[in-house]
Amino acid sequence: MMTHTKIFDQPIEEQIVFKQNLIRIAKNVSNDTINELLININWRNSLVGAWLAFVNNQSDLLNSIGELLLKGKAGTVGYCYALAKFHTVESSYYLLTYLERELYFEKFPNERFQDIALYALMYIDKQNKTEFANELLKPNGLWNKFVDYEFMTSFKLSNSNRWNNILDHYNDFEKMLEFINAVSESKIQ
Repeated sequence: MMTHTKIFDQPIEEQIVFKQNLIRIAKNVSNDTINELLININWRNSLVGAWLAFVNNQSDLLNSIGELLLKGKAGTVGYCYALAKFHTVESSYYLLTYLERELYFEKFPNERFQDIALYALMYIDKQNKTEFANELLKPNGLWNKFVDYEFMTSFKLSNSNRWNNILDHYNDFEKMLEFINAVSESKIQ
């Protein structure tokens, strides 16, 4: 839905239309519909449910969203953004638990959405002045073991655009989160 659009880089007119449409949808969606979307087997529906929980600031769904993330339920990207929005200790716990499990591998790294979960955890750390992500990012931490694992004749995930340059990708994550957060705040007014 919104994770790869970089709507914040689009012309201001497009941003305004996007915000207005998102606010209209968020104001008219019921809690039951959001819950149904979150648990839907289709990842697109789950993603939309998580974004609507974010925009509607439904922190009461934090544990449900965290549990869905840990169960490997489709919609991981949306769950990560919602947990970052709520930025509680519980949010950090869910993201850290997900990352510790998903960054560990025995033979080959399995690319999922570890990058988005890391950016969400980094965002929460920044908001709460905590350091949960630092342990993962240490030179021998799980993140570096994951992205620097060498396979297929010297290929490393860290050589690809998606897995390198954490700070640039984090900045895009933060811009998107702040953009949607502004939508959420203007919905309230």
